[in-house]
Parts: sequence; structure tokens; C-alpha cells
Amino acid sequence: MAVPKPRGKITSVWLDALRPGRDNGEITIDPGTRGHGALVLRVTGEGERGKKAFFYRYFADGERRFELVGYFDSRGARAWREGELLRKGGRLTLAAAREGFLELSKLARAVGDLKPHFAEQDTKRTAERRRKEDEARVGTFEDLLNVYVEALRTSGKPSAQQIDDILDRNVRRSFRHLLSRRASEITPGHVQEILAKMVGRGVTRQVNVTRSYLHAAFAHAGGAHDFDPRRLAANRKAFRLASNPVALVPRVREFERIGERVLTAPELKFYAERVEKIENRVVRDMLRLHLMTGAQRPTQLLRASWSDYALEDGVLRLIDAKGRADAREHLVPLIPDAVDLLRELREITGGLEWPFSIAGHAPLRIETVVHAVQDISNSLVGDGKKRGVEVKPFTLRDVRRTVETSLAELGVSREVRAHLLSHGRGDKIARTYDKHHYLPEKRRAVEAWWGFVTAACAESKNVVSIKRRKKQAAR
Repeated sequence: MAVPKPRGKITSVWLDALRPGRDNGEITIDPGTRGHGALVLRVTGEGERGKKAFFYRYFADGERRFELVGYFDSRGARAWREGELLRKGGRLTLAAAREGFLELSKLARAVGDLKPHFAEQDTKRTAERRRKEDEARVGTFEDLLNVYVEALRTSGKPSAQQIDDILDRNVRRSFRHLLSRRASEITPGHVQEILAKMVGRGVTRQVNVTRSYLHAAFAHAGGAHDFDPRRLAANRKAFRLASNPVALVPRVREFERIGERVLTAPELKFYAERVEKIENRVVRDMLRLHLMTGAQRPTQLLRASWSDYALEDGVLRLIDAKGRADAREHLVPLIPDAVDLLRELREITGGLEWPFSIAGHAPLRIETVVHAVQDISNSLVGDGKKRGVEVKPFTLRDVRRTVETSLAELGVSREVRAHLLSHGRGDKIARTYDKHHYLPEKRRAVEAWWGFVTAACAESKNVVSIKRRKKQAAR
């Protein structure tokens, strides 16, 4: 059936009255200027958005061409253009379709055939969209830091939270303007700025520590993360690093700790005295147990739960994951004084998961213990100056070094010291085949160490053994 002829000017009301299937055909809406094409409306059968379609009809290379303008809708867009947006192919009113026709006619006079022109435009838009999507998948500096910490947590590294705190304090908070940069845009100069600000605050050793964590974060992001097939499968962000910017920033050698500080017998005595005066019972008992076990790694002591203590057997089971892909069991002998201390402590924290916990939902933080020792060191240095006695600053690490040095002087072999302090074993054969826990040897070593501490404290009236303290309390 032919399309009916309008009695007068074509209006939206007349177009609305056309019925696809009954009025199928092509209607010239605007003939335009001769040689510059026309606006036509095609009325077709039933179909989504295909009932009444506006087309720009023109000639190119001697052939008739049709370019879609849009679909008639009396309630559609009233304008063909809104800024850079063209509503080509959208729902259009008659006025908007005529506006589009005029623009397409003008464009055809400039470029000729519209089909290759719009095909090229589509290609460019697709390329730009993909570029933006690709850019959005490239990780920022903040993403890099988070991915590194998350990898530490996933692998069960106990230092993950401590590292996250250091990065938060020295990088995230102080250099917020760098966080949104792509990680690949971070330069050695940026790393230098981060470390320089720490130096300006009077920070020393942690400058190199922060540098090490940043170096590890970039190394992880550029290797293990980017080339992990699981990352690609999950379409997670990649960092696409060309190099590690931290590698060109040198460590500050003056801030390195040579690791030679060992407490003298008088200093050890003073330290034990001050430990006894710590007001917080949990912190105090943690540092006392630290001494009684031969200065085991404090992070491992804090992580141990009550279930790891076999008080009847006098053994503590620690999990040593430091510097290893696979954690291994480390058995620590508990001398009688240590067992007595833990039995008393169990009356306070026995209902919690960890012996050394204050809030109950997590073990004591290592920073709390480190700060307690720092306070003791500062007070001893100050008291020494008042008395004309030189006491050098020391840390928790120095106490551990004191244990090994003292054990060596007491004749304990290097092998037994290594097992007691859970040092890494460089001998591959020994690591593979020697599964002996050396518990008897370690027990004798701890007893020798505790005897040394007791002797060092013998002249002090403030330091008494746990057994003597209990006897005094019972009187």
C-alpha cells in the first residue's frame, strides 16, 4: 500500500498518524537544495526502532547513498546537536531531524561520501575508548603500595601490618599528590623526595627501611604481579614498569646499623631492673619472657597463642617464617622461671587467645614493645649522664645480639646458638635432612644464659627471680 500524500505541510501530527505495515514506503520530507541531497522518511514493517526512520539521501561517485539520521519520535530529542554530541541514530523530533539533515548536507559538501568518513570516525572513537579503558587498567602508585602489602598478607608474612604502617606514615600521608600518579611515572627524584622528607624530620635508620620496602614494592609489581596469569585472567590492573625507580636512589650508609652493640653486664643488669618497673603487666611479662627464652624474635613471641605453650613439658612452639618461602616449626625450651611466669600470666589473659594481649582481639603490637625498650634505653642514658656513667643507647635487637655474644663467651657452639635463635641455615643438605630439634642442647643453652643474667643481677635488690617473688608474696 502506498504512503498517503500530505494535504499540506508535513507536520509531526501527520507523521504520528502514519502506521507501519499500512503506510510503508519512502516520503521526501525536505528536498533540499538541488545537488545537495534530501531528507526522507522510510516507513517500514514492525520492528524495534525500525518503524519510521529518517535518512539523508545523497549521491556520491554517481551512486545514490543513504545515511541514517535518526528515528521519528514526537517526544524525542528536540535538537540534533548538544555540544560535541550528535544524536545520530537516536529518537528525534521532526525539527531535530531537519537540523541533522542540514548538518549532514553541509558535511557531505566538505568530505564527499559520508560512509567512509563516519567509518573513520567510529574507528577513532573505538581506539580512544580502548585507550581510556587501557589507561584505567594501569595501576597508580597507591595501587602499587596496596598490591604489595596485600601480597605480604596473602603469603602470611607477619610483618605485613608493620610494613603497611611504615608506608602509610612515610609515603601515603606525606605524599598524597603522588598516589594518583601512574606507578610507571614515579621517578627516582620522587623517591628521593620521600626519603629526604624523612631525613628532614630527623629520621635515620627508617630511611633505609622505607627505601627497602619501596624497592620491594616496585619489584613485586613489575614482576610477580604483572606476569601472574591470575591477574590477567581477572583483568586486574597492571603497572607496566620499565624499571625500578628506587634502584637508582642509594642507601644512606651513615644510617645503617653496623650491628655491633652488645650490652655489658652492668647494662644488662640495669635493663632487667627497668623491665621489672614497667607498669603495664602484659608488656612487662612479655619482655621478661623475652629474656628468659634467650631473646627469641619478639614478633614470633607476640604471635604465639596459648595453645602453642606446653607448660607441662616446658616447651614453646613458634612458627618461623622469616626469610623463608615455607614457615618451619621452632621449639623453644621454657626454663622453670618462665613456666612460673606464664602460669601467673594465665590468670590474667588465660581467657584470651594470646598471652600477651591487652584488648583481647589481637596480640600486643610490636611497636608497643619496641617503644617500651626505647623508653628504658633513654632513661638509662639519662641516668648514666647524671651519675657520670656512660650508657649508650640500645634497642631490642641489641638485647638479642647480647644473648648470642654471651652464649659464645659461655662456650655454647655456633650450631646450637643458631638453632636456639632460629637463624637461617645456609647448608642446603642440613636444611633438607637434619630434622633434629636440638631441644636438649637449646635447653642447656637457655639455662646457661639465664644463669649469666642472674649473676649480672645478683647485686641488685630490685631484680629477683620469679620463684623468689612468689615465695615473698606467700609470706
